[in-house]
Amino acid sequence: MTLAIPVRTTTGSRGRDHAAGLSRMRVFEIAVSILMAAGFFVLVSATPDIPSATDGYRHATQAWRLVNEPKAMFADPWHLAYLWSRPVDGWFGYHVLLAPFVLIFERITAIKMFTSIVFGSIAYVMFRLLTHLGASYRVLWVLLALTGCSVTLSRATSVRPFLLSLLLTLLAALFTVEDRAWKLGLVSLIHGASYSIFFMVGLGPAMWLLLRRDRRSLVMAVVCASGVGLGLLANPYFPENVKFDFYQASVVSISRAAHVQIASELSPADWWSLAACLPAALPWLAAVALRLFKWRETSQSAPPAENLLLALSAVTFLETLNVVRTLDFFIPFSILFAAATLSPYLKGRRADVAVAGLLLAIPCAANVYLTLGFEYSSPKVDRFRGAAAYLKANATGELVMNTEWAPDYFFLFYLNDRSRYVIGIDPTFTYRTDPRKYWLWRHIYLDEPGTCGQEICSDRVDPVIATRDEIRARYVVIDHVRSPVLEAAFRRHADVSEVYRDSDLSVYRLD
Repeated sequence: MTLAIPVRTTTGSRGRDHAAGLSRMRVFEIAVSILMAAGFFVLVSATPDIPSATDGYRHATQAWRLVNEPKAMFADPWHLAYLWSRPVDGWFGYHVLLAPFVLIFERITAIKMFTSIVFGSIAYVMFRLLTHLGASYRVLWVLLALTGCSVTLSRATSVRPFLLSLLLTLLAALFTVEDRAWKLGLVSLIHGASYSIFFMVGLGPAMWLLLRRDRRSLVMAVVCASGVGLGLLANPYFPENVKFDFYQASVVSISRAAHVQIASELSPADWWSLAACLPAALPWLAAVALRLFKWRETSQSAPPAENLLLALSAVTFLETLNVVRTLDFFIPFSILFAAATLSPYLKGRRADVAVAGLLLAIPCAANVYLTLGFEYSSPKVDRFRGAAAYLKANATGELVMNTEWAPDYFFLFYLNDRSRYVIGIDPTFTYRTDPRKYWLWRHIYLDEPGTCGQEICSDRVDPVIATRDEIRARYVVIDHVRSPVLEAAFRRHADVSEVYRDSDLSVYRLD
């Protein structure tokens, strides 16, 4: 007769097994995040240029200047004549973080590598948040957040500072629900020093305080605000950076009121941009509908973190309707809320989840393909190399009029940081500095037969005279195809010399 002695599992052994399971899961999620970072780097490396040909060039240049000519950079950060009355850099912390990569790699490669690490880190923070929420099928949720919207994926490949802001905002939400005050303070400090829209990192703690209304949530909100304040103070351009940041936050309302041209990303969302995000937005809509249907049951019993994500996704959705670039924040928060709400109903439904995952994989793969097309069609920096080389050799310190602010300024500043330029970053800053000069430039940009210092011209002046006497630029870069009327005006003027010409561009000097 064999005596069976039951083996009891102690609480300690269960705890160790649970910890080991969590550790294995954490290693797996880190590995997946690294793979996502590598995949993103492959995606942005499909072209040797920076996709979309915008801010990435000037930020890579600033990081390079921070390493190689810090004194000159602090004295004149952007080489723009009509930007701000004093030197200012609202993204200084971002440039500090990018600088080590620029030390090792060529500038375009450096910013692509840095952004890929940020992209992979966003994936990992989402894994952490999904684990905190107890969500299942976490890899699928993260993939959907990162590739489910062609608009946000394409914008991510433009390798710009907003991705760092998104990472830090997600981290702030994570540390808020985990009640990790010192980590929240550090993240807030980095964000305050690194991004012009410095208050985005406070979105999670502020909503947490509104929802909880207790002592601990107040402490977290105060810690976040203090961290942001210290980050602003740490910027060597303080207090100009604070004034600049507040103006940057108001450019949408100012430009709409004054009819100033701004980037399309600052426009309200249209049906196309919303439809492009349906694969990522549909789970959120389903979760919101479920929450409304079971309002009485879940309004009190839902975990606080889930309520926070509902609030964050609702706020960022409403702001997306006003400014489309807020999609970058809405999509991850909406996916997190959907995962938290729908996961209890998905357990045990592996077959259904597999079918849904396959169906959603089709538009996600299409989004990657569309993003590749977006990269291939982006303006190329080589187009400006000849004109920029001439200006670098012959127009050091001279004011150059770029007849289009994007991408002309970004390319010219990247290739030649020895000249100064009329307009860049955002036309609203030129309007703020001198409205008359903005309208003179705007009519020239539109290739009109004359220009004037107001929105609607009753009397027009010669663009050559306006450029020389009022805008005070000595050199002008003109695109043959885009500005034929302007080029004809410059070619027939006696006091103008064409000093450089290629198949795309000419440089004219006002003698």
